[in-house]
Amino acid sequence: MARRSTLTVSISLLILSTLVIPSINAQDREVLIGRLSIIYGDSPSGETYTRYYITEASGNVVEVEFDTPPPYWYANQEIKIIVAGTAPTGENVVLAESYTPAEPITHDALPQAIGTRRIINILVKYSDHQGMEPHNPQFYDDIINLPDNSISDFFDELSYGKLSIEGDVAGNMWFTLPYPKNYYAPCGWGTACAYLYNLLIDAINLADPYVYFPDYENINIMIGNDLDCCAWGGSITLTLDGVTKTYGVTWDPPWAQNVRVLGHEIGHSIGLPHSGWVYAPYDSPWDVMSSGGGGGDACGLYYSMNSGSYMTLWCTLGVHTIAAYKDKLGWIDPPYKVEVNPYVTGVFTIEALSLMPSGSGLKMVKIFLPGQPTDNFYTVEARRRVGYDQWLPAEGVIIHKYEEGRNRCISGWCGSGPAYPIDSTPGDGTLDNAQWTVGQSYHDPENNLTIRVTAASDFLFTVEVSWAAPPATLCFDFGTSSSPVSPDCTRVTSNTQYSSILGYGWNKISKITSVDRPGEPDPLRRDFVRGTADREFRIRLDNGVYQIMVVIGDMSSKQKSMDIYANGRMVVSNLKVPKGSYAIVTFMVNVNDGFLTLRFHKDRDYWRINGVVVTPQT
Repeated sequence: MARRSTLTVSISLLILSTLVIPSINAQDREVLIGRLSIIYGDSPSGETYTRYYITEASGNVVEVEFDTPPPYWYANQEIKIIVAGTAPTGENVVLAESYTPAEPITHDALPQAIGTRRIINILVKYSDHQGMEPHNPQFYDDIINLPDNSISDFFDELSYGKLSIEGDVAGNMWFTLPYPKNYYAPCGWGTACAYLYNLLIDAINLADPYVYFPDYENINIMIGNDLDCCAWGGSITLTLDGVTKTYGVTWDPPWAQNVRVLGHEIGHSIGLPHSGWVYAPYDSPWDVMSSGGGGGDACGLYYSMNSGSYMTLWCTLGVHTIAAYKDKLGWIDPPYKVEVNPYVTGVFTIEALSLMPSGSGLKMVKIFLPGQPTDNFYTVEARRRVGYDQWLPAEGVIIHKYEEGRNRCISGWCGSGPAYPIDSTPGDGTLDNAQWTVGQSYHDPENNLTIRVTAASDFLFTVEVSWAAPPATLCFDFGTSSSPVSPDCTRVTSNTQYSSILGYGWNKISKITSVDRPGEPDPLRRDFVRGTADREFRIRLDNGVYQIMVVIGDMSSKQKSMDIYANGRMVVSNLKVPKGSYAIVTFMVNVNDGFLTLRFHKDRDYWRINGVVVTPQT
């Protein structure tokens, strides 16, 4: 379905960004530079969608489609896009060929959500609205501001009092949009078709006489009827009332106007992605940013234009978000979290995540993994049915694996986010029983890590973190798939390509071959891998200092000049080895990014490598 041009959107006295689609010839390349908006669409039946917009310095807003989407931490950052042409989804959506950040973007932390965040609710109904509005204006003041079971109360508890939310209702009235539903969302439940920007601008224009927008950080568009498949949440940069700033924005049809779903969308508006996606989309009941929540009473009725029938509205409540996300938002202070480095053991007392920190225990144990980047880790948190966590399916210790950049797709639905629970009952198709209880242990054989729950009392759990001893040395014997391997060494052939599971291997396996010389009795010397182009051999290691020993030679031919680089530094230059001889070269390397990368370069004919031995230095 082609997306409608928005160039005819009327502009009131506000200074508004205008959605502008550049004139693009698919044969040309055009550069767009601006601030990226990421908008998440969440359906009640489990589908998920994502929209992307660029706000240029001029204020123009361009909708963009990516073959490989930017990660969630690029939201609200300035990026440069090379435009390939018009996207298949519509004549007014551009297709990005590539993108790069205007400046380096770190993903160690989201912008901290601390202090007061003010929300303006704009209540709008279509020009062809059917039936009564789902709620009166007072309801929307209450859902933000009431002392209990409100968005303000919810985020106050989640943030341990660090984030205060206040809200107003624009004009204390329902506004009628200038167009019917089919203009803004010409589809039903099963499709993401909404023209979100059109709806946003029209709603802002209606509210303009009643609102000075720079006083607010969030804009909630409360819709009197269904939109498309979804409720939507994210952030976008706009110039309103002469001030340019990034606003959190949500688009909320009636079924989303409760603390559970609205809390999820506001979570997106302050930068949070989803979590879960182990067995299905939104499958984690342990996080409001997945499917966590429940309870609530029937609190209204509306005539659904998507369904053609009346639907009951439920005022459900959310559970807490997970410890890793709280930490990224700045909600867990240093005394209540601990970072555990590889091979460091410890026993830790963890307090229920939903309770205000009391000094009795930690809120999070963060465990870094051997040889892996520091944005891949485990977190350990405790969950009890107290506060908003009363809607959890069970109680216990929850272990999350956090893999920055993860975007798992299930049944075609992507958008997993980086964190997912480690199921204590793997393979049963549900995370409702993912909790770990006293006496249970999780063992990660790849990283030699064990996490054991040893005790529990009231709102506290005791957890032990232990490791198997790391190997003293790593030895790699390069050769063929059938030649003998030197004792205590790992076989490497020309087909051993690097993977995160192996933790070692070649960056490319073209233009390299395995060779065996059966006449040589030493298994480390008799075979080798050789190449005619530069190739890298990568080994995942803990950060630290290592002695590297390489063995190079061939009983049947001489080695002409070759060079070796270790993590970008030349360590062996112009090495030549006579026929029938073997060179043994040692050098030291300081690993500080979790990897040793050896690059082999030939000046003539071939480079070759027989063996590599890696020894950590104390």
